[in-house]
Amino acid sequence: MGESQLKREDLYIIGVACAGVKGNGPANSEQLTAGNISRKCRECPVHTPEGADLIVGTIPDLPELTPLEGEELARLEAMTPGARWAFWKEHFSRCIRCLACRQVCPFCYCEQCMCDRNRPQAVETTPRPAGNTAWHIVRAMHLAGRCAGCAECERACPMDIPLNLLNRKMAKELKALYDFEAGLTPVEKGPLAEYKDNDDQSFIK
Repeated sequence: MGESQLKREDLYIIGVACAGVKGNGPANSEQLTAGNISRKCRECPVHTPEGADLIVGTIPDLPELTPLEGEELARLEAMTPGARWAFWKEHFSRCIRCLACRQVCPFCYCEQCMCDRNRPQAVETTPRPAGNTAWHIVRAMHLAGRCAGCAECERACPMDIPLNLLNRKMAKELKALYDFEAGLTPVEKGPLAEYKDNDDQSFIK
């Protein structure tokens, strides 16, 4: 709705109260526990969707869970810029450019991805270090202000690249700079897609 792909008046939205989902591995018959809950759910504050016409289900009492991704993000932020760059270069070097992250992402719906174009070519398509780094940085920037943190890109990645950490970092920056969180309220334009007179311009030298 926020990107004019659907009209609210054409929809009847059924929301599901969500205590979290299981991570990879547990059988469907297992109950959701603190031991098998997905990493992305351990610190999610939104358990009841907003703006739905109907909400089904109830939320059980939830134990306080260790925010594993938040701790990992804090560890990365405490590194020197050089150490962080080395961390991401090591992970991106494993990318085989299968594009599973793009294919599973609900916000990658462009008819032709900019990264597929070859006239001119924006991002090298072969799985080499420079092209891999460009691909993941371009994709993170493209999703900034749009990614709602479903972490399906990370789940689908066959090379176990921690893509959700990158997306969470972008979301954290947008919250700090623009007090904006994606996925909560439909807006016509995200903070990186519009200009306001009172935007911070301290970065301009």
